Amino acid sequence: MSAPAVPAEPWLLGYVLHNLTCKKPFDSEYMAIAPHSDPRVQQIAANSALERSLVENFTDQFGKKRNPCVLIMRNDAPAQVRTIDAAVCFRNLVAISCVVQGRQESLGQLNVRGTFYTDFFDFYPTTITADRTAVLTISPALNGWDQPQVFHGMTSPGLPSTEWVDVEPEETLLRPLMEAWNNFYTGTTHYSREATEALFRSLQVAYHAAALPVSNQPSIHDFGVRIGLWVSAFEILAHPRLGGSGGDANFGTVKALLEKQTWANAELRDCKYDVHYDKKCHKVNLVVKLYWDLYKARNCFLHGNEVLPEHLFPFKNNKRPPLTHLAPLLYKTALLGFLDRFSAPVKEPAPGLPAMEVTNQMIDQAFATAMKRHFIENAFLTAAKDRTD
Repeated sequence: MSAPAVPAEPWLLGYVLHNLTCKKPFDSEYMAIAPHSDPRVQQIAANSALERSLVENFTDQFGKKRNPCVLIMRNDAPAQVRTIDAAVCFRNLVAISCVVQGRQESLGQLNVRGTFYTDFFDFYPTTITADRTAVLTISPALNGWDQPQVFHGMTSPGLPSTEWVDVEPEETLLRPLMEAWNNFYTGTTHYSREATEALFRSLQVAYHAAALPVSNQPSIHDFGVRIGLWVSAFEILAHPRLGGSGGDANFGTVKALLEKQTWANAELRDCKYDVHYDKKCHKVNLVVKLYWDLYKARNCFLHGNEVLPEHLFPFKNNKRPPLTHLAPLLYKTALLGFLDRFSAPVKEPAPGLPAMEVTNQMIDQAFATAMKRHFIENAFLTAAKDRTD
């Protein structure tokens, strides 16, 4: 029997992320979001003039060349990986991890860092056909097929370039989210299918919630729509059916999810805020109080109640960070509580085995985790006091 043929192109072009420029790839075994300079992307461009045109011919609106990132997948990937759903879920988890990282390292700090909006991770609507001989453009308004001599693409004019920005993920989120994706789409899942599907559904809604809050020129209602989407993303994670119970998702179920997180800062542990819900007064900490303000704002905007500019801010105080800036950090808190169900139980070492060696890598990871906690706690605390500027 002859040996199986080695694929001529071990990696295939999936989608161009025209608004994104990053320095390092986001990798899984079968799929990656890779920078333009990645050897795999360069190999794809070298093998096909059409794909080279799609990767190389992007500019901004002023004609300045842009080098976009590309979602690629292995040629031998399982069938379920080579689907639009798998690509979208992969993109969503990377995007949310990066938005959380940008927000938590900027709120309360002197410098603005990272990517704040998921629009940076949008797929360009034109990509390569399955037979790699033409380009296909698909949107709700258009189905187009062409074999262009030259292709020219453009970045979204409403977004800044990420060329000089660190596009970094929040690793404490990215690692478990990537593991859930790998397990689900490579057919090796040992997680609850229902819970994993809920996770990806929530991330899809969060992706839209974290997009630029305006479609053209800003209106207060544009921000209200984003707030409504954020609450939906929380409630999908906190729905009682995932635990085998009846009833609907509501403030109480999200509150229970948020309260699974422990805090090092005493001010965040202090349950000193009153929340009147379900005919009861609940004493809650700052994080739950911020979600309550988000929840109440959603009700105002989406239920036809009177809306005022102060509804966009915690404590109805415009000297605090907007709720749309705090929502990704609240969502991170809920996600970490939700992802607990995917954690493997810690096994005690067998008697007589030597103690585990503590490596420099483990120390570095522990330090990085502590710094993440420091940043997010400081970010939440900005909502507890007025700005001084």
